[in-house]
Amino acid sequence: MTRRRWQLLLVVVLLLLAYSYAAVIDLPTWIVSLTAGKADANTQLNAVTSTRGALLGILTPLVVLIGGIVGLLNFQEIRAQNSLTNERAQTERDEARRLRRADGYADLISACSASWAAALDRYSDDQQDADTQLGHIKALRETRAAMDLAHDRVMLLGSDVVQASAAALTRHLGVEIVTRSNKKPRLSDADWTRISITEYAPLYKAFIDAARDDLAPTR
Repeated sequence: MTRRRWQLLLVVVLLLLAYSYAAVIDLPTWIVSLTAGKADANTQLNAVTSTRGALLGILTPLVVLIGGIVGLLNFQEIRAQNSLTNERAQTERDEARRLRRADGYADLISACSASWAAALDRYSDDQQDADTQLGHIKALRETRAAMDLAHDRVMLLGSDVVQASAAALTRHLGVEIVTRSNKKPRLSDADWTRISITEYAPLYKAFIDAARDDLAPTR
C-alpha cells in the first residue's frame, strides 16, 4: 500500500485499541452508572459485565470490515500496478517493433540507392571495355537482388501505410530503371532522365514520407 494508506490504517488501529481499552475499563462502568446507578452492587456488577461484553462484541464486525477494506485497497493497488506493468510492456513491444520497421525501411532505402547507382553505371558504360561492362552487369544483378530482398522484409514487417509506396518504388526501379539501363540500343538521354529522375523522384519521396509517418512517435 501507499504511505498515505499505511498512515490511515495506523490511525484506525490506534482508534480500535483506544476503543478496546475504553470498552474494558471505562465505558461499561460509566454507562451502567447512567442507567443502573441505584441498583445493588451485584446487579451493577452484572450490568457492567454485560455491557463490557456488548461493547467488545462491536469490535468483531469492525475488525472484519476494516480487514475487508484493507483487502480491497490492496487489490486495487495490485490491479493498478499490473495495469501499469502491462502498459509498459506493451510500450516496450511497440517500440521494439517500431525499431525493426525502421531498420527495414532504412535497408530498403539503401538497397534502392545502390540499385539506382548500379543502373546509372550500366547505362553510362557504352564506351567502356567489356570487363567494365560485365562488372556493371554483375553489380546490377546483385543490387537488384538486394533490393528485392529488402522489399520482401518491408512486406513482412512494415506497416500498411508504407506498403503501396514501397511496392511502387521497387517496381519502377526494377522494371523501368534497372531493366532498361541494360537495354540495347541504349535509351536516349531524355528517356533516361524521365524514368530515372522525373518519374523516380516522386516515388522515392512518397516512400520516405510514408515511412516517416509510420515511425512518428505519436503512432
